Amino acid sequence: MRRDALVTLGSSLVLTRRWVHASAAGSGHFDVGEYEHEAFTVFEVDERGRGLRQEVFKADHLGAAIARLYERYAELLPEGLCGP
Repeated sequence: MRRDALVTLGSSLVLTRRWVHASAAGSGHFDVGEYEHEAFTVFEVDERGRGLRQEVFKADHLGAAIARLYERYAELLPEGLCGP
């Protein structure tokens, strides 16, 4: 898995691009072929840098991921700083 930070917002939010790739594997219970998956994530951490939440968006939904990043940022603002 590889994750590249695209933008941060505030001290706890980051928008990332995530790639997951694995070669084929097999065992007695299952067989999995080679695969690759790309997605965008809105990732939130606490004051110690530990992951709190992650929301995953399809690779062709960057606009939705950006909108959610700003929505979550507004949700975290102290009351009164984001309008009525």
